Amino acid sequence: MEIALNSFILFLLFIFPGIVFRRFYYVGEFSKQFSSSNWINTLYISLVPGLVIQIISYFTFVNLIYRKPILNNYSFINTVYTKLKSNSLPKEFFNFELLCWVFAYLIVTIFISFIIAQFCWIVVRNLDLDKKFSPLRFNNYWHYYLSGESLKFKDFRGILPNQKVLLTEADVLIDIGNEGTKLYKGFLRQHTICKNTGDLKAIYLTDVRRFKRELSPNNIKDVPGHIMIIPAEKIVNINLTYITRAEKIINYSTLFLSILNLSILLFLMFNPSSIILKNTTVFGDIVGRFWLFLGWILIATMFDTFVNSKKHEDVVSIRFGLLFFLLIICAIIYFYFYR
Repeated sequence: MEIALNSFILFLLFIFPGIVFRRFYYVGEFSKQFSSSNWINTLYISLVPGLVIQIISYFTFVNLIYRKPILNNYSFINTVYTKLKSNSLPKEFFNFELLCWVFAYLIVTIFISFIIAQFCWIVVRNLDLDKKFSPLRFNNYWHYYLSGESLKFKDFRGILPNQKVLLTEADVLIDIGNEGTKLYKGFLRQHTICKNTGDLKAIYLTDVRRFKRELSPNNIKDVPGHIMIIPAEKIVNINLTYITRAEKIINYSTLFLSILNLSILLFLMFNPSSIILKNTTVFGDIVGRFWLFLGWILIATMFDTFVNSKKHEDVVSIRFGLLFFLLIICAIIYFYFYR
């Protein structure tokens, strides 16, 4: 059977990097999405990221490793292309040095595919982009609902605002055939899904209790064992209760002021005399740094009264006091260094 070499080279150049990207992008609880589609769809889906990765890999390889222009050798490229087009293997491919460079290029391409995939994964997951934008959402929708991440979906955003889900407690109604149904309650630890369809296969509960009609007063009985595995085909319905705690809200204004405050303090620590202060000696430089430090601390404190005004009961008097001391410091710096 004759192998189309040009098709293989095109696959290696443009589709293979995209496949590597998808392999490292769909990880963890979403790893089955990589192999959920048929190979035809996989090839088409891998083409776009493969092209992007190939461009980045080329410039990285040429500028950092090979350090020679590849595309300028037109005669070599034309010879290789002509032979590949005619389904013949170029003799240039048997050059050991060239094979080493080709192998190095493939390693660079795989490494960049891995880096870009992990970067995209971190950005999408940590910034909750898959919860905010449905096109970025993974196919394992069961993970979102069973873990509580679905609370960040647009339709469920107001159920538990500003809360972080720590654990999910599930009430599972199970069909046991002729005996009717039984209700189990436990902490949901894990679930498995079908690789091809994404349907739920089983859930795993710990600290399981069972509800019985004949028991009193709470009709609850502890189920012995550590982990209870319930097949999905036995489940009639599931009721989920999320155990949460208050989520820390980032105050970006405070964060910005903190970074600005630290940056200016570091600047004042090193060499403010040549830029801000004038007519300084060694002793004057030390004294000047002290007054500049103190002055900036007063300015930063005044900014804090505007950003976090709820912390301060008498904001107006505090601001006037800070402004008064700041004017005194400015006067000291002026008369000491500029007169």
